[in-house]
Amino acid sequence: HISGRKRRKSLSKIWVISAIVAAILIAAIAIAAAYSTKNKHSESDVNSYADGQEDQGLTFPYELEDGRLSIDSIFQFTGFNPDNENTEGENIAALTVVNQSEQHLSSAQFTVKLADGARLAFEVTDLPAGEKAMIFEKENQVYELDDVCQEITDTAEFEDVSPVMADRISAEVQETTVTLTNNSEEDLSNLLLHCHCVIDDAYFGGLTYTYPIASIPAGQSASVDAVDCYLGQAAVVRVSRDSGEE
Repeated sequence: HISGRKRRKSLSKIWVISAIVAAILIAAIAIAAAYSTKNKHSESDVNSYADGQEDQGLTFPYELEDGRLSIDSIFQFTGFNPDNENTEGENIAALTVVNQSEQHLSSAQFTVKLADGARLAFEVTDLPAGEKAMIFEKENQVYELDDVCQEITDTAEFEDVSPVMADRISAEVQETTVTLTNNSEEDLSNLLLHCHCVIDDAYFGGLTYTYPIASIPAGQSASVDAVDCYLGQAAVVRVSRDSGEE
């Protein structure tokens, strides 16, 4: 009887020890599984965050040329595109460009790269210091509201002096009528008047409208109807000569 009780006690101890070992193994497996799941979730969250950050694209305003130019916004426009010979389109890609420098922007070309690989082309000419322009994609390419702008590059040329022949000519504007007065003592001939159309304090379109003036005798004036600026008011941004000499 004594040996039988000893065997039963031994078996009970073995069972208890086995149960404890099994419990420890189960707990270890559960901890390992939880840690693995946590890592997977963390990695997924990181990847989702990274994808989200990448999808956000550029933020605006976006500066170029060491801060001399700013792209304040990218948007869509439906109507007649002044930068594509007034060709009509829907949801045309458009930019708001600001000349933040103290120089006259002679010309600039912009390339916008979207996340889907599309490349949009824009151009602006004769943007005076401190002025802004709404410019439109040159081929009426579309910009959708959910498109992501990944990159903007540009080439730009600036002039130190405003190219309006201010030492010889003064300009007066009444809506679309521009009157130039020759304040010099010599006759001026073969002139070209370059205008932007102003709507709500911004130039509408990146390209200027050009009007020839045959001559302005010394001390006299000549008026031009800038008919292309009928949507707003004409703004004189350059006066040049056909030869290119100002």
